[in-house]
Amino acid sequence: MSNPIKTQVLPNPDVLRQNVLSKLESMSAEQLATVHDWLLQIELDQAVRELRDAVGGDEALGRIAPEVIDASIREYRRKHPCRA
Repeated sequence: MSNPIKTQVLPNPDVLRQNVLSKLESMSAEQLATVHDWLLQIELDQAVRELRDAVGGDEALGRIAPEVIDASIREYRRKHPCRA
């Protein structure tokens, strides 16, 4: 038996935006703070996904292999020696 592929039909973004803004205008300060925290979490999740994707691509290209990192550190130290 095969599983049917579920597709999600997204509502019109303009209608969603209008509905969300309308609800925001009637919220208490506490509710707005909760929504604000929720939006910050969404932004953080997106940034983490983008970083994970970028790092994964660099790993696949061999840019993040331990020997590459070691060589980069040695090169940096050679160019920027510490002075005591």
